Order: sequence, then C-alpha cells, then structure tokens
Amino acid sequence: MPLNNRQKEVFQELVNIGVGRAGSTLNQLLSSHVELNVPNISIYSIKDYFDSHSSDEKIFSSVEMGFRGPINGAANLLFTEKSAAQLTSALVGEELESYEMDELKSGTLSEVGNILLNSVMGSISNIINDHFDYSVAEYVEGTFEKLIERSFDDAKILIVAETYFNVSDMKINGQIVIMMTLESFEIIEKAINSVI
Repeated sequence: MPLNNRQKEVFQELVNIGVGRAGSTLNQLLSSHVELNVPNISIYSIKDYFDSHSSDEKIFSSVEMGFRGPINGAANLLFTEKSAAQLTSALVGEELESYEMDELKSGTLSEVGNILLNSVMGSISNIINDHFDYSVAEYVEGTFEKLIERSFDDAKILIVAETYFNVSDMKINGQIVIMMTLESFEIIEKAINSVI
C-alpha cells in the first residue's frame, strides 16, 4: 500500500499543482495575497493511522467534499479552531468579534475549501485521465475521528497533506485529508507508475 519515494514525489507534485492553481484563484478573488505550500504528504491505511495516532478530542473546522467516479471517496480541508479564526480574520482583512467570527467563518472557509479541494482533486483526475462528480462542499465541525467517519464510510486509505497558508505575514497551518477505497488508491498508483 505505501508508495515508494518516487511515487510519493509524483503524488506530492500533483497536490502542489492543485494547491498552486487554488492559490492563483484565491488571489484573484481576495484582497489579501495568499501563498499556499504543501511541505509533506503522508499515506496511511485507516487502521494504521488510528493505531499510531492517539485519539484527540480537539475540535476541528472542516470543509468536506465527496467525489465519485473512477475513484470514490471524500476530501476535507481541516483547521484547528485557532487556525480557522486566524485565516478567516486574515482573509476578511479585520479582527472579528466572536459573534462575527461564527457568522463569517463557515462561509469564508467553505469558499476556500471548495476552491482548494476542487483544484487538488482536479490534478488527480488529470493523471488518471477521467473526471469526478463532486458533492457540494459543506462546512462541519468535530473531532478528527468523527469527521473522517462522517465523510466516507468505506474509506480504507487516508492521505494527509500538511498545508500552510501564508496570508498577511501570518503562517496558518491546515491539513488536506483525502479518504478513498483501496481500489481507488490502486488506480492512482497505476496512473503514477505510468508517468515515472
């Protein structure tokens, strides 16, 4: 199941291409300049991930989007509550009171997540030379485990991409988490092998 170093480099490049496209789109839409970077990707079986990571009750802000087609799964953009608040404030260009934050956070992060997740999944669809049908991106909150369970029941593979948003001199970290079936992962692996 794990990719070798060369396969992982190609997969990381796919994610970076998608993230780069998303950054360009966000910069056209927003007054703040947004720089995105994905320094690391890790791939796990769902079982191995939860066996090696202690259960964390921390609440995350998440934008989730399901995808269907030649590969099936869901993609999430996750932030800690603090990072979600920082990113929302940076993107709207002002410090927000807590009641304003709740109103703006879901809308702002949904828009960012929709752009970012569509761009990353678009890069993956390009390498397998097929397209996906997407569900509408939805903002939800919960623990990591609950968000994974909610997003895609049949997930066997978990791909975690650390993601940094550089906005207004702040470095805000999040995670792109892609869940999929084992069969879907094998399709991607075969497509990667065809280009290396």
